[in-house]
Amino acid sequence: MADRAYIVTESMKERIPNIYNINLLAAARAHAIERGSDPRISEELCADHKPTVIALKEIEAGVIDMDYYYNQKEIEQRWKAEKEQAGEVEVEKEDDNFFPRSSNEVI
Repeated sequence: MADRAYIVTESMKERIPNIYNINLLAAARAHAIERGSDPRISEELCADHKPTVIALKEIEAGVIDMDYYYNQKEIEQRWKAEKEQAGEVEVEKEDDNFFPRSSNEVI
């Protein structure tokens, strides 16, 4: 299945009957993965897939549901806290200086 496009399966439709909601949820989760959120499925299932396919696999596995779409920020914070509590990752310092140069510098 790695050669073909990932399609919506019957198990996804059982969890989330509306295909439009599946698309919304997959898009929100894919963007979170692109921003650095860790996939909630095994590395073997992730393989070399793009974030959209990983998000669809998470939906299929039942790891995320529409609650994630409506409460994404809280859920991501809870997952991060669980990971930190387990000692899997260091607490990252927020980078206040998002832009490396000030707007006053001449390029």
